[in-house]
Amino acid sequence: MPSIGFFLSARDRQIQLQQIEQTYIQNYKEKKNMLPNQNTLISLIIPVYNVEKHIERCLRSIQEQSYTNFEVILVDDCSTDHSYTICQKFVSKDKRFRIIQMPRNSGAGDARRKGVQMAQGDFIGFVDSDDWLGHNFILFLLQLQQETHADIVSCQALHCKQDGDIFVNFPINLKQTYSPREALILLEQENILYPVLWDKLYKREIVLSEKIQTRSCEDGYALVDYIERAQKIAFTGLPLYHYNKSENSLSGSVSRVEHFKFYCHLALLLQNKYGYNSSRIIRTGLNHLHAACCFRYNRKARAYIISQLIELIGELKGMKTSCTEKLQRHLALHYTAFYTVYYKNYMRIFHKRAYRNNSYSGCNEYRIRLKEIVQNINQNSATYDETFDYHNLFE
Repeated sequence: MPSIGFFLSARDRQIQLQQIEQTYIQNYKEKKNMLPNQNTLISLIIPVYNVEKHIERCLRSIQEQSYTNFEVILVDDCSTDHSYTICQKFVSKDKRFRIIQMPRNSGAGDARRKGVQMAQGDFIGFVDSDDWLGHNFILFLLQLQQETHADIVSCQALHCKQDGDIFVNFPINLKQTYSPREALILLEQENILYPVLWDKLYKREIVLSEKIQTRSCEDGYALVDYIERAQKIAFTGLPLYHYNKSENSLSGSVSRVEHFKFYCHLALLLQNKYGYNSSRIIRTGLNHLHAACCFRYNRKARAYIISQLIELIGELKGMKTSCTEKLQRHLALHYTAFYTVYYKNYMRIFHKRAYRNNSYSGCNEYRIRLKEIVQNINQNSATYDETFDYHNLFE
């Protein structure tokens, strides 16, 4: 997979941007005669908890979808702000929207499970209440399913930062199908597929076969179960989902441990069930450990995080490692105190040097130009094809 934008030369970035522009136009032309069956009902499940600043944008983006045969199941998890009231306004004006309240605050996993129990759709999707959908999210994913007959269809998410910046991770013209083994490997490599539920549509029977649990990294564990029960997974590089990328810091870095624990679970599953030996899991764990060595907060929390990471790395027996990683792993497991002090000082020196010597102006130029292209296409897209309202693809 070629690097995206930020790691290319200025000339290659310019070529890539031109290809992006051309790909949008070509995709629109290809899809004009591929209307999906309008009898297919889509269920979108949205757990809601204290999101009064974002929920209206989310629901309006669904209400204005180009594909109209859908139901929205809002599950309010005992919000203490005005989220429930805002949801009720949509329910009262649009019969496609329904809302229920959980008896007590139970977490997103339980709220989603409740929504799944109520869903009537042929396909089920999940939307986070602070995100929003592109105008053709449902339409294009249904068209992808129609083309590929996949059990799970996924799109690229458009990462939206609070400063208005946007960026994509993968080529927009990418369209591919995968077996469960291939999809799980891509998931483990954090390539194409990410451990999230919200940028996908699932066949009803796939979702009903597994119960989502409220726990750390619940999306990832549920997605692994869904992929294992699928026959085929399809992906399109079109960015049809808006991911609201907040700038909040990692909560105490404890979530870093839970995140790595999920990838250890996935790597061991791939090794034991599919014979795939991860080539990156040890390196990933060491990188997390190096960052934890620099963790500045409560010493007990820092000691806990380091001990948890070392325990997880120690359980990954038989995984591929380079000579350097093998040495680092040995030192971390057997000389933990020395290793922690050494990397704390090493990382401080390394980061100072890296920030002093690197310029990110090229990356910023790429992002600005990408945003201009997206805006330009959205404003003028009606000239390419009058069949669909493409100008709201990202809005």
